[in-house]
Amino acid sequence: MAELTPRRRPWLLITLLVLLVLALVAGSAAVAWQVWGTNRPARSAASELVSEARTAWKAGKPHPKVLAVLSSEELGIEWPVLVGTSTEQLDRGLGWYPQTSRPGEKGNLAIAGRRITHGAPFAKLLDLREGNQITLETHQGRSRYRITTAPAQVDAGKSGGWVLDRVPGQDAEPTTSLLTLTTAADLLGTNRRAVVFAELMG
Repeated sequence: MAELTPRRRPWLLITLLVLLVLALVAGSAAVAWQVWGTNRPARSAASELVSEARTAWKAGKPHPKVLAVLSSEELGIEWPVLVGTSTEQLDRGLGWYPQTSRPGEKGNLAIAGRRITHGAPFAKLLDLREGNQITLETHQGRSRYRITTAPAQVDAGKSGGWVLDRVPGQDAEPTTSLLTLTTAADLLGTNRRAVVFAELMG
């Protein structure tokens, strides 16, 4: 009589497959939340900050958190500019590099923003072209800047620190107000930066 061979139970393989599927689903959900889920609450919070800032400015007072409001028809935004470029600021608005000039001063005013997640205010930054305009609003009034160098014309290099100089790319004293906008050049996390240069319109 032939000896019966016990059937192998595939429970271990099934368990591993289930765990793998769960991990993929959880990872995809986390990425989806970062890319899409954070946008709506971030836009709502940004709109509220813009409203608060304008109310304070109308009363002749500076806002404790909002340095300026940046608006652009091409970018389709009206976004608060906060002091600093840490995750805390960039999750809630645009971030002003404190080592650069303030609005209204001669020199280079530099602002960073997210290209994806948390409202993605600079999602269309790479689409800007020479001649497009950016408006900065503060408690002192409004200033308009004309883009002089589009992202496609700028190679920030590995460090990119020179774009924050008082006159980017030059060892010179500024004679006018400049504006620099920066964001991630790639959708995946890299150190490459897309950069826009603009100049105050007379």
